Amino acid sequence: MSYGIKIFTKDSRGYHLDNNTTSMFMTAARYGDISEKTKIYIPKGYNYYAYLSDGCGFYDEIDNDSNMIVGSIESIAYLDENQHLCFKNGKHASYAGWGYDGRPVITKQQLIVLTWPENNTASGYGISMKGVNNFFSINGDSLFSNVIWKGDIEITNRGWSVAEINSNLSYQNSFVFFYCDDETISIGRSNRITERGDIILLPYDLDGFISNRSVKAKIVVFGNDKIKTSKYGMRIYNNKKIVYDSCNEILINPKFMEFSPHNVGQMVEVPGIKRPMFPKVTVGSKYFNDKSGGGYFCDIALRSNGRKVSTITQNTFKSAFLESDIPISSFVSEQQVMIIDAENYFNFD
Repeated sequence: MSYGIKIFTKDSRGYHLDNNTTSMFMTAARYGDISEKTKIYIPKGYNYYAYLSDGCGFYDEIDNDSNMIVGSIESIAYLDENQHLCFKNGKHASYAGWGYDGRPVITKQQLIVLTWPENNTASGYGISMKGVNNFFSINGDSLFSNVIWKGDIEITNRGWSVAEINSNLSYQNSFVFFYCDDETISIGRSNRITERGDIILLPYDLDGFISNRSVKAKIVVFGNDKIKTSKYGMRIYNNKKIVYDSCNEILINPKFMEFSPHNVGQMVEVPGIKRPMFPKVTVGSKYFNDKSGGGYFCDIALRSNGRKVSTITQNTFKSAFLESDIPISSFVSEQQVMIIDAENYFNFD
């Protein structure tokens, strides 16, 4: 049992602010050409999480009538000596030369950086919740990322992007989480050549191919929007400026999970999460040749049955016959995936 404050909302069970709470702030949101040296500063005394929409892949070169696999990419975040966020290749990365120089980041994708204090100390005015070995406070120095939209959507094979909710939303100002309880279908990126690098999402069947069915999902879109105010509830100020109002739902209590210890397709529980929500993410990569002599590049993504999560293979790009100069054809990354609980944002009664 924990003690604290429960924040009630109109369309969810509400969420607790107690000594076990972690609130996060979206420090950076970028979409486009992502560099291995981002120049994003992470202050000392803060934890961070760096999300990439496509953190894994294979690099190929055209060789006559076939494609030659010449490298694999596994982006792992770290901080340099100046506290700037950088990326390096993980243990599954390979490099065979040719036109690939070992660059550890796929060029065009989304990068989200979230930060939160390592030790949440009391300062200024506000409230605090203390536990035996931990502490959480909301005060004049607190920063939050709030819910800027949530609801139900349907993704068909015509494609979906966050701009369909609101034309002002983009992958440069929002972070989208999905909840789906149909384990026979998953959400992945478009396989159309004209949309490579764009975050256009499609439904995928268990066989790895694009589905003719639609995905019905609940989504939560986070951002750093203007704080809404309400007539009733709890409000905290810093020098007459509102820093928190309880009518705003916020990004809280994530869990981080690595999927490399589990077999592809194996459903696993996420400790501390009842109904897992996660962003579109590539946790691994694969390539293969089919019986017709053509090849496929595949994302290893995630799916859910509403209570558990597993990896799933999505055949995202078709190519000519694939040959290889590297020793691996498939891997699941040691990257951590951020997962939140849908019960904090929706009412399932």
